[in-house]
Amino acid sequence: MHWQAVDLCGFGRLTRAPGLVCTPHSREALVETLRHTRDNHGLICYGGGRSYGDAALNSGGRVILTAGLNRVLSFDPDSGEIVCEPGVTFHDLLRDFLPRGFVAPVSPGTGYATIGGAVANDIHGKNHDRHGSFGDQVHWIDLLLPCGEVARLGPQEQGEWFAATIGGLGLTGVILAVCFALRRVPSNAVVVRERRIPHLTGFFEAFEEARSATTYSVAWIDGLARAGRLGRGVLETAEPAETPLQARPRRRLRLPVDVPAAVLNPWGIAAFNSAYYHRIPRVGRTRTMLVERFLYPLDALLDWNRLYGRRGFYQFQCVIPDQAARPGIRRLLEEIERARAASFLAVLKTLGGNGRGLISFPLRGYTLALDFPHRAGTQDLLSRLAAVTSDHGGRVYLAKDACLPRQIFEAMYPRLAEFRRVLEDIDPEGRMSSDLARRLGLRPAPARSNFPIQHPRRHQGLVPPCTKMIATTADPAPFYHPERESPAIPRPALLSVEDAKALTVTETADLFRAHLNPGQYHFLKLLGFHEVVIESAEGMYYTDKRGWRILDLFGGFGSLALGHNHPRILATRKRFQDEKRHEIAIAFMSQYASALARNLASIAPGDLDMVFLGSAGSEAVEAALKLAEKVQGRERSTIAYAERSFHGKTRAALSVTDSEFYQSTFRLLDNRVRIPFGDAQALEAALKRDPSIGVLVLETVQGGGGIVLAPPGYWREVRRLCDRYQVVWLADEVQCGVGRTGRFFAFEHEGVVPDIVTLAKSLGGGKTAIGAMIARRALYMKAYGTPKTALIHGPATFGGIGEACATAIEALNILYDEGLIENSARQGAYLLDGLRGLQAKHPKLLKEVRGLGLMVGIEFQDFSQTLPMAIRPIVSLLDDKLKGSLCGFVGSLLLKDHRILVAFTEYNRNVIRLEPPLIAQREHIDTFLTALDDVLSRGVTGIITDYAKHFLKASL
Repeated sequence: MHWQAVDLCGFGRLTRAPGLVCTPHSREALVETLRHTRDNHGLICYGGGRSYGDAALNSGGRVILTAGLNRVLSFDPDSGEIVCEPGVTFHDLLRDFLPRGFVAPVSPGTGYATIGGAVANDIHGKNHDRHGSFGDQVHWIDLLLPCGEVARLGPQEQGEWFAATIGGLGLTGVILAVCFALRRVPSNAVVVRERRIPHLTGFFEAFEEARSATTYSVAWIDGLARAGRLGRGVLETAEPAETPLQARPRRRLRLPVDVPAAVLNPWGIAAFNSAYYHRIPRVGRTRTMLVERFLYPLDALLDWNRLYGRRGFYQFQCVIPDQAARPGIRRLLEEIERARAASFLAVLKTLGGNGRGLISFPLRGYTLALDFPHRAGTQDLLSRLAAVTSDHGGRVYLAKDACLPRQIFEAMYPRLAEFRRVLEDIDPEGRMSSDLARRLGLRPAPARSNFPIQHPRRHQGLVPPCTKMIATTADPAPFYHPERESPAIPRPALLSVEDAKALTVTETADLFRAHLNPGQYHFLKLLGFHEVVIESAEGMYYTDKRGWRILDLFGGFGSLALGHNHPRILATRKRFQDEKRHEIAIAFMSQYASALARNLASIAPGDLDMVFLGSAGSEAVEAALKLAEKVQGRERSTIAYAERSFHGKTRAALSVTDSEFYQSTFRLLDNRVRIPFGDAQALEAALKRDPSIGVLVLETVQGGGGIVLAPPGYWREVRRLCDRYQVVWLADEVQCGVGRTGRFFAFEHEGVVPDIVTLAKSLGGGKTAIGAMIARRALYMKAYGTPKTALIHGPATFGGIGEACATAIEALNILYDEGLIENSARQGAYLLDGLRGLQAKHPKLLKEVRGLGLMVGIEFQDFSQTLPMAIRPIVSLLDDKLKGSLCGFVGSLLLKDHRILVAFTEYNRNVIRLEPPLIAQREHIDTFLTALDDVLSRGVTGIITDYAKHFLKASL
C-alpha cells in the first residue's frame, strides 16, 4: 500500500491539513496497512468529507480514505438488517433500498455522509424524537483495533469499547463493517406541512406539539430577526406518504466559483431571510415531496460550501436540555443578532434523549445549528455561543466544530473521563489521533514527524475533500529508535530576506491572508489599502512598489514623531551595530539603559525619576498598574478607569480598556470601576462611594476614543482629588506623550504632575519597540526599594535592550535639538485652523474638529445627517450600522486620489485622526487641506460613487 502526500480539508474549508493518505479497496488491504504502519502523528479515517471542522484531519500524520470500502456485505429483506462497509453513503442506501421499501433509520442533513462517519459522530436526524440517533440503531461493529487485531463490538460484547466507538470520532480504531436495521416505509415520498412561526415562543409551543405527534420535524430560523420577531421562522413537519411519487433523476447543480465575501453581508442575508420567511402563506401549506428532497435539500447544489467564499465558514451546532432551552436558545439568538453574523442557513430541531456513546452529542432538548462565514470576530462570537451553551447545561456538536475551547468542551461532556480511560485501554500507544483530538486534549500532541511532507502553495480555488496529489512515497520506516543514528533534519522551504524584498503585492497579500491576519486583510481591501506594499520610507513619505509617494498623516498611531528613517537615528543604530555593542545585559548593568533612564528623569517634572523599561506601551501600563497596586495594597487595589479608554491588549491593560470588542470573552481583572472621562464631579462621587479605589488610570488625551480632550481645569482637579483621597494617579501618555501635543507630556499643559506616567510609541524613534514607566521615587521605593522586593517587577529580558535604548537616547536628543515639540504646537494650531475652515464650508459632512498639537480628530456627521431632511428619520435607524462608512470612504479616496494616508479610530468610527510626524511643515498641511477639501466638495453622493468605482476596479 502506497501513501500519497495530500492536502485535506473539512467541509467548512477553514484549514488545510497536509498528510499522507491511502485508499484501501478491501478489508484485507486495510488490515495489512494498519498492522505495518507506525507514526508518531497517528492515524484517522476520512469518509465523505462532510465533517465541517477538523474531526477527520490529521496534520502531518496519516489518513485512511474509506471511499474505496463501499460494499454492502449482506441484507435481510424480512428484518431490514444490513451489514455494510464504512464507505457506503446514505445516497447509496437510498438508491439501492428505497425501491425495495427501506430507508436509513436515521439520516443526517446530507446524503454524502458515510456510515462510518455516522457511527463515529453518532449522527442524528429530523426524527430523533421518534427514533434516536444512528448509534441507537447499530447492532454490532467490526473494529480494526489500533494494535492490528479485529474485534466485534456490540452493546453486550465489549460494551465499553462499543460505547466509546459510537460517537467516538474514529479514535478507537478503524471501522470495517457496521450492522444495523433499515426502516420500512410505504413509499418514496413524505407529506410535508410548512407553517410560519412568528417568534421563538411560538416555536417552543409548536415543537412541543410536533415532537410527540409527528415523525419528522425541523425548523428554519431567521437568525437576524430581532425584538418581538426574534426566532421567527418556518416549521416543517412530515409523515411518510402512502402514495408514491414519480421519481425522476434529481438534477444537481454545481457552483462554479467561490462567492465573493462581500456578498454575504447582513443586509443581503436579511433580505433573503425575509423573502424565505414570506414564501410560506400565512395559513401555511401542505405538499408531497420525494424523501430525498426532504432529507437532503442542500444536496441539490453540489459544492454549496463555496457560497461562503474561499476563506470558508464555521458551523456552530449545540443542544440545550429541555429545562434550560427557552432562555438558552433565546440568549444564543440574541448574541447572534447582536453580532449581525448569521447566515441564511439556521436550523432548529428537537432531540429525544441521550445517545449510546460516551461522548455522543444528543441529549433531550433543542438543537440549534447555524453557519458563519470566516471573518474577523467570528471565533470570538463562537466562543461566546459555546459559553452560553455550557452555562445552560448544553454541549457543542464536535462533528461541526473547529474552534471550541478545551475548558468549555470538558465541562460539556460528563462521561469524558470514562471515554479517555477507554481510549487508554484500547489504544495505549495513541496510534489513533486527529487534529480535533489534539486540540481538545483527547490525544497528546505528537513529538515529531517521521516523514517529510511537501507543503504545497495554498490552493485558491475549491478544495474538494481530497485534492492535489503532491508526491507518492513508499511506506516510511516505523517508529524512531533512539539507539539508531539521528536522522538528518530536513531544511524547510524558508524565504530569505532577499526573497521577502522581492515579493510582489499579490504574493504579499497571499502570505498575509494565509499566515498573519485574514480578517485585517478584509478590512484593508474594503479601504483599498490592500494594493499598497511599501518599498521604502523617508521623512513624511512612504514609497510603494508602484512608485506612489504617500504623505503620511497617520504616523503609526503616533509612533513616528521624527518621521521615517531619520538620518541621525539610522547613523546611531549603524554605529551601535558596527561597534558590536552588547544587546541583552540582564546579567549586568547597562550603560544605555542607565543613560536613557536618567534622560527621562531629567525631562519629567517633579520627582518622576524612577524608570522601568519594557518593549511596548501595554507592558509599560502593566508595570504601572502592578506598581500602584503594590503601593496601595490589596485593600485599596480597585482601579478607576474612563469610558472610551484604550490602554492596551495585555490582561491588566485590557481590563481597563473600555471596549467589549477587545475584551471579548477574556477573563479580566474584577477590581475595576468605570467612570466618565473629563467629569471631576463623577470622579469624586466614585471615590466617596468606593473607598477601595486606590488607583486611577487615565489617558491625558483619549486617542482611541476619537481624540477626546478633557475640559480645562480637569487635570488640576484630578491631582487635587487624588491627593485628598490618597489615590495613585497613573497618566497614560503612550500615544500623546513625547511632544505630540506641543509639550513633552500632555499633562504639562495644566502644570500638574501625576504619580506614574507611561510612554512608548515615538520613544523608539520610529525604528524600535520600547516602552517606559516613570514613577515618583517615593512610590517606587515603597514597592520595590529593598533587595528582597527589587526583582518582583525587575529587569525583563528585552527591557532596556542595548540598541533600543541607544535609539531612544538619540530620539530624545533629536526632539529637542530640532525644536520638534515647538513645531508640533505651531503646526498643530495651523492644521486646526484650516480644518475648522473646512468644517464651516462643509457642515453637512463635518461635525467637529478637535485636538492639541499634532494630535487631531475630524468627526464626521452620522450618515443620515448628510442626506435630505425628508429621509433622515428613516436612514437614522441605520446610523449605528453605517457608522464609520463615510470617514472610511473619505480615507480611501484620500489615498487613492491624493496619495495621503490617514488613520481611523477604535471607538468613535466617525472620526479620522491625524497624528503626523512632528517634522511636518506647512506645505504638508496645505497639501492635506486641499485634498480633503476636494474630496468633501464631491458631496456624499459623489464620495460614495467614487469609492464604489475604486472598490469595484480593485475587486475585478
